[in-house]
Amino acid sequence: KDDFGRTALHRAAGNGHVAAVEVLHGLDSGLIKIKDDFGRTALHRAAGNGHVAAIEALHRLDSGLIRITDNRGSTALH
Repeated sequence: KDDFGRTALHRAAGNGHVAAVEVLHGLDSGLIKIKDDFGRTALHRAAGNGHVAAIEALHRLDSGLIRITDNRGSTALH
């Protein structure tokens, strides 16, 4: 994790690197639910940066991510 609690999956998703998202998930499927210091998941990062393909990949890997809220109560869709 970095200084903000972000994992490699947060970084990959936030930069739209779908192949890296899939590889990282394959190595550790638990990464997908990890929240950073702001309560955001990798899906929040992908959505916040407009990376549709990464959003779709994360949703395919765990459709429940859309219900996870950050520290302000926002889902990745807000």
